[in-house]
Amino acid sequence: MQEISNQTDFVNKIDRMTASTQSSEERDLVSNALLSDFSYRPTMNWEAGFNFGVTEVINYFGGKNATANINEEGIRIVQSFPGVGQLHAELKREEVLLTNITDPNLSLPYEFTLGKAVGQSYLWQLTFDYRITANLQLSFNYNGRREGVGQPIHFARMEARAFF
Repeated sequence: MQEISNQTDFVNKIDRMTASTQSSEERDLVSNALLSDFSYRPTMNWEAGFNFGVTEVINYFGGKNATANINEEGIRIVQSFPGVGQLHAELKREEVLLTNITDPNLSLPYEFTLGKAVGQSYLWQLTFDYRITANLQLSFNYNGRREGVGQPIHFARMEARAFF
């Protein structure tokens, strides 16, 4: 049974915070985002998908109209092993461009860039879960990322669980 699906969202968000003392967390953010995710399932055991999103965040705090333009793209593939496990691989690219920033060395509110690093970032993930018996399960998870011009960061975890 083949299946093709899409979920598309438009998100308009207002986020304001002021403090009695000057803080880098003060903000008056208005953001608009268009996010879309397509998936194709040629059989019950396989799924392939891609997603993209574009977001504009404007910080009106202080009358500077600082803007963060964010775009992201990703692909994924999933193979399921009915009743026993799943293999999931994903690759993502994110880019954050800033305009109307007078001093780029100043601390920006986390919400202004949606927690993403300024510049281009690449993220990848591989997850494998497998139930060996009804009481024994193995899991493997690997994540990597390269943000901006920094060095890649790798994180892996393997776990075996026994249920008694």
